[in-house]
Amino acid sequence: MSALCPDSLTWMVVKDFNSFQRKRNGTTRRTGTVTLSAEPGNLTNTNSYKYSGFNSKTIGFTVQETEGPSGPRVSLELELKNAKKTQKPSQSKHKVPLRFKNYARAEKCIASQTIDSHYRKDLINAAMSRWAKLHSARKVKEGTAKPMKKQPGRRSKA
Repeated sequence: MSALCPDSLTWMVVKDFNSFQRKRNGTTRRTGTVTLSAEPGNLTNTNSYKYSGFNSKTIGFTVQETEGPSGPRVSLELELKNAKKTQKPSQSKHKVPLRFKNYARAEKCIASQTIDSHYRKDLINAAMSRWAKLHSARKVKEGTAKPMKKQPGRRSKA
């Protein structure tokens, strides 16, 4: 669909009503609702054109969990959408496996795939923060790190 019309026109059509929207009540004082998005390729899960997965160039991460002999294994992949192959959905995404246990090496790989190839420089900070969260969640899931302690809120009785 994106080759038939520009990304901005597609966004104008689907921004208010699509199956990926999640509306949450009571999160802001002024409007009372916040509209989130669960579409693939949306790094911040916000309903905005900049982070939308409907764009012809998006950055995303996929997480696959498998059960291994020593416990659960979590594998992460970096997904880049190819703008020239939007008519062929099976070929439109380029996947790069992130097999690094070292955080800095994986961050360098993400930077080389995105910054060095001039691929959506406006999404780099969001991609790096998403990678940091997924990396820490993977370490907790595999048992190599402890989960963060949750502090009780002001109104909860401890």
